[in-house]
Amino acid sequence: MLVPSRTSYALTFNLTPAAGTSQQAITGFQMAAQRWSSLLSDNVTVNLNIGFQSLGAGILGQASSSNTTFAYTDTRNAPPIPSYERRRLQRLRQPPVRPPR
Repeated sequence: MLVPSRTSYALTFNLTPAAGTSQQAITGFQMAAQRWSSLLSDNVTVNLNIGFQSLGAGILGQASSSNTTFAYTDTRNAPPIPSYERRRLQRLRQPPVRPPR
């Protein structure tokens, strides 16, 4: 997972590149994430799966999205994450990769 560095209380992007995505494309996504982070100050984390590949003739671009809605009361009243699950999630995290300068 690629995580551009950000101060706390700001929009943060977690970018997960698809296999085969070139470093040039990843850097472009990182630059876009940094730009949006500089414009918006919401204390929100945005998780994006990113990729870049050749499409068919005459196709300029393609995007997809998904949305999951949770009621505030369900989230507020949810049980805490068990410690074994927190440890598993921490192991899945990777150190941030910074774009080349």
